[in-house]
Amino acid sequence: MRSTSRQHKLRLASRIFGSGIYRVSTTDGNENRAALRVLIVEDNLAAAQTTGWMIEELGHDYHMVHSAEQALEEAASYAPDIALLDISLPGLNGFDLCQALRALPGFERTVFVAQTGWAGDTFRHRAADAGFHHYIAKPFVIETLMAILDDSRAR
Repeated sequence: MRSTSRQHKLRLASRIFGSGIYRVSTTDGNENRAALRVLIVEDNLAAAQTTGWMIEELGHDYHMVHSAEQALEEAASYAPDIALLDISLPGLNGFDLCQALRALPGFERTVFVAQTGWAGDTFRHRAADAGFHHYIAKPFVIETLMAILDDSRAR
């Protein structure tokens, strides 16, 4: 089935511009629920865009960056409700990025989510020690993301 005009335009814009904020209004009965603001920090462009599309389809805003340095430069002006951080970023890794973002004013209520292809208790413990609220292994399914978004709303 073909995408709706709105979906097509948003996907086309995201493919052209690659990074930025995309606004979506919901039409699935959740009109009274405010959209969450989700920061995606992922150096794999395809993974970042796919995650952004999932967030967009769920009716939320997202801002996508591809490095820890870019996240630190842009995060405060975006003021995310949720930060999805890849752990294995080049340069500053996701563990250190989480700690740096949590130290910034205005991030006290931000929910931090570690996303990684690394599974295992060692990485889960390191994520918890760094200040992450959630840990998800890639690839993840949309239901996992939905549960985290719903949990974040309840905070």
